[in-house]
Amino acid sequence: MAALAPILLTTLINPSLVTTDAAIGVNKTFAPEGWKQGNVASWVDRSGGIPLGYARYTYALRPPTKESRVYKLSGKLYFPVLETIDPATGIFGPKMAYELQAHLDCLIPERATSLERSNFYSLLISTLALEILASDTAPKDFTGAPMRPGILNLEDVY
Repeated sequence: MAALAPILLTTLINPSLVTTDAAIGVNKTFAPEGWKQGNVASWVDRSGGIPLGYARYTYALRPPTKESRVYKLSGKLYFPVLETIDPATGIFGPKMAYELQAHLDCLIPERATSLERSNFYSLLISTLALEILASDTAPKDFTGAPMRPGILNLEDVY
C-alpha cells in the first residue's frame, strides 16, 4: 500500500477550462488527514482556514471476499459551503449551509489483467476530461464530456 502523501491537484493543459474562480483554482494541495474507519484514507484542503469548510477527498479499497470476487474502489469528494454569519440571528461561528459531493465507485474483477485495468482507467479519465493530449502534445482534442455542462449549468444530455 502506498504511503499517505499529499495530493497536488493541477492541470497540465489549460487551467482556464477547469475553473473560472481564482479562489478555487486547480493548484490545490490536499494534505493527508489520515485513516478513518479502518480502511478509508482522507485528505483535506486546509487553504480555506476554517476546518468546517475544508474540501475533503476520501479513498477506500475493499479487497475481494468469498461472496464477491471483485475489488471495490471508492473515491469521494466533499465541497462544503459555509453560510454567512449574522450576529443578529444569534449564530456565532461558522455553520455549514450545504455540501456538494461526488462519489465514484469502481468495481474491478479479481481476474482483470493489468492491461484491462489500464485501459479501463484511460476510458474513465477520458469521460471526465475536457481536453485530451496526444503523447506528442499535439494535436489537442476537445471532448464533449457530459459532466461539465451537467455540473456547471445543470444541463441534461441531449
